Amino acid sequence: MVQEDPEEGVGCIFVEMIQGVAAFPGMKDIQDQLERIFLVLGTPNEDTWPGVHSLPHFKPERFTLYSSKNLRQAWNKLSYVNHAEDLASKLLQCSPKNRLSAQAALSHEYFSDLPPRLWELTDSEYDISAYPIKVLYYL
Repeated sequence: MVQEDPEEGVGCIFVEMIQGVAAFPGMKDIQDQLERIFLVLGTPNEDTWPGVHSLPHFKPERFTLYSSKNLRQAWNKLSYVNHAEDLASKLLQCSPKNRLSAQAALSHEYFSDLPPRLWELTDSEYDISAYPIKVLYYL
């Protein structure tokens, strides 16, 4: 997405891992990228994102006014994974103040379905067999 924000980037990667395609594909320029984002998340305004009108690339008159969509309309595979749509919606908030922090994301219900073995791994270990990742390819 346009602003440098780790949580927003994580939200895009999360969607891409589940959906198998880029969350907001293509980018001719900043205007095009923002249109793609707003088409799904809704065009922000001062009510949904206080201060948005003062951002350098945000010119309200240049954008189509979109209402936010249910994320499953844009990325149907989110509905196949327990709690994925909720986590994605909290990570992909236009307003940084409304976005779920990385620390809070770790406590999200999505992670409660992961096998206990994953929580026991140290930072330098991994166990690909602990979680059935290949299932996502068949969704």
